Amino acid sequence: MLNQTNVQHNNNKYYVIQLLEDDNAPNYSVWFRWGRVGKNGQNKLEKFGGNLQDAMDCFKQKFYDKTLNDWDCVDQFVKVNGKYDLVKLDYGTEAQEQNIEPLNVGEKSQPVVESLLPKSVQLLIQLICDLKSMEDTMIELKYDARRAPLGKLTKDQVKAGYTALKKIADCIASLNTSASSTASDTSVKKSKRSKTNASERKNLEHALLTACNEFYTRIPHDFGMRVPPLLRTMDEVKEKLELLEALDDIEFAVNMMKKDKKPTQNLIDSQYQRLECELKPIESDHPVYTILRDYLCVNRGATHNWYELELLDIFECTKKSEAKQFKNYGNQMLLWHGSRLTNWVGILGRGLKVAPPEAPVTGYMFGKGIYFADCSSKSANYAYPTQKKNVGLMALCEIHQEARSAWVPFLRKPSFPRSGSLRVCIVLPTEV
Repeated sequence: MLNQTNVQHNNNKYYVIQLLEDDNAPNYSVWFRWGRVGKNGQNKLEKFGGNLQDAMDCFKQKFYDKTLNDWDCVDQFVKVNGKYDLVKLDYGTEAQEQNIEPLNVGEKSQPVVESLLPKSVQLLIQLICDLKSMEDTMIELKYDARRAPLGKLTKDQVKAGYTALKKIADCIASLNTSASSTASDTSVKKSKRSKTNASERKNLEHALLTACNEFYTRIPHDFGMRVPPLLRTMDEVKEKLELLEALDDIEFAVNMMKKDKKPTQNLIDSQYQRLECELKPIESDHPVYTILRDYLCVNRGATHNWYELELLDIFECTKKSEAKQFKNYGNQMLLWHGSRLTNWVGILGRGLKVAPPEAPVTGYMFGKGIYFADCSSKSANYAYPTQKKNVGLMALCEIHQEARSAWVPFLRKPSFPRSGSLRVCIVLPTEV
């Protein structure tokens, strides 16, 4: 699939080219579809009968016309200014696609084999493996799930999105620095410096525009007929970071669901086993249940008063691969971590992950890391609850607490050995 976004000209368009072979006879066609992202657009079918070479030539010529790249060298694709970019999608195989079966929350499933899991665990697996819910979340974030279906965007494409977003963050930071220096300049040479700063800002504005075009081209967004917005604040960068993180977790989830299941196994049980994570329900009459319920409901922020927290279920999560790596450094705390429902297959299946090197560091309050809080509502906010979608998940994790002297932005040298950076952001509640 080809995509091109140009904010200044309100271009946000796609172009699809496919070489097709008839299932019943050796006849070939080239199919084209083009239009604005989010719209069906126009289409055209050119038939070539049994002449495969002519069909291939037509496909390659159209690809070159739109990208100025040769199809035979597509692995070395280079984006040309003013032309379409190649959005890399992983279509897998037909057999893999057929293996993805929906688990719809609230609907009575009719499995061939009865599930062996506790009912609460079944409902949890249904909740986090709901592809329709994942798609709805991506649509809320303006991602075009129609042209680039969930799980189809390759890791390289998501990585390219991170790279473009880092350029955006760098431009915003430079623009903010330039504005601050101009405002504080009271010297007699202010006029000359102002002209220099104006030129620098013009270059930065152009660089920001180019970076935004690149990001929207790499990661297709559906803005309808509206002009794609220019990202100008770190809050907007953070929102797009969350989108990329969700896409990464969804890619993991979809690939996990593609794996073959045993014909004698319930579908929910199959998805559960693929997580390689034991989830043991804690009953409401257990002393731990009462303690954690109080910790959840009492330990909340004074400003988080627009919703109430209600405990539905507690699960003890055990992952053997992580238990072997765990080292007791002492000074431990139980801290909360909240995340969107789209991310929990990835979290349970492969653990909490630190942002990749290509992600902008300025999109995180205290630099790249995994964030926790001892204030339940602070973490609950990151589950993004709404009136319609009022069920979310939080993890209560056993965390090593660093010395306070280590709590500084963009810390590079941790005070103890570990495989990834850990940031503990603590927001104190009004009462304990």
